[in-house]
Amino acid sequence: MSLVVTTFHAVAAACRPASPAALPPAESFCASRRDRAGEIAQDYVEAIADLSAAVGEARVTDLARRLGVTHVTVNRTLARLQSAGYVNTKPYRAIFLTDAGRTLAKESKQRHETVVAFLLSLEFP
Repeated sequence: MSLVVTTFHAVAAACRPASPAALPPAESFCASRRDRAGEIAQDYVEAIADLSAAVGEARVTDLARRLGVTHVTVNRTLARLQSAGYVNTKPYRAIFLTDAGRTLAKESKQRHETVVAFLLSLEFP
């Protein structure tokens, strides 16, 4: 996972490395939450890039439909992506990737294509 992805979310600010035995139970899930936030960022920027390429723009309703979430969830995630520098968006306008967002989308798409090619080589349906 690139440094760009790990800086996406505020969870990282609350998580500090420590020995696993010294962590309270709630903090032991910090790495999992950090990884999940990075995955969400990748999913969103990849979906925005795909929609932009297919129909010329990405809109909140299109993202919500594609990702199977509500428009409220999309708006909240876009706010985090914008503060992290991955997207530019304004209310009732299309969503655009920044250079960092395009880089992340490209890396994510390549990784997904590699996994699909590997599974197909194993004749996995």
